Amino acid sequence: MPSEETPGTSGHFARIRDELDALQRRVAASTSAESASPLEIAYRLRHERAARDAILPAELSGEPAWALLLAIFVGGEEGRQPSQTALLRHLGLASATGIRWLERLESAELILARAPPTRKNGKIYGLSDKGLALTSQLLMRIGQNG
Repeated sequence: MPSEETPGTSGHFARIRDELDALQRRVAASTSAESASPLEIAYRLRHERAARDAILPAELSGEPAWALLLAIFVGGEEGRQPSQTALLRHLGLASATGIRWLERLESAELILARAPPTRKNGKIYGLSDKGLALTSQLLMRIGQNG
């Protein structure tokens, strides 16, 4: 059973953020940074954005939605379900903005929210089957064409 993220684990999320940043850099530049020109990097980033636009619903292809899907995906792959507080803190999202995007993802049936077993308030998140399939498809497309 996935464990719950608590607000005191910001160091863990900092590590995840660093890993995601490193992964995004590797995907965006299949050659080393020294040999890729700014134009080549721009083309790769544009390709990533086009892949997101092609797979995610238009209203969910923006940066907050994608960042939340990635963070929840990584949490699931590591056997965790991150809390709302930990997600928003990790991504640097204001509470109202983050909650609005989480609600959009939940309405689109890409994520599942549930009450944490050890606390009376807050929510923890995981990807739905639909969200996992869509996120995996998008990551594979980015990886194959990166």
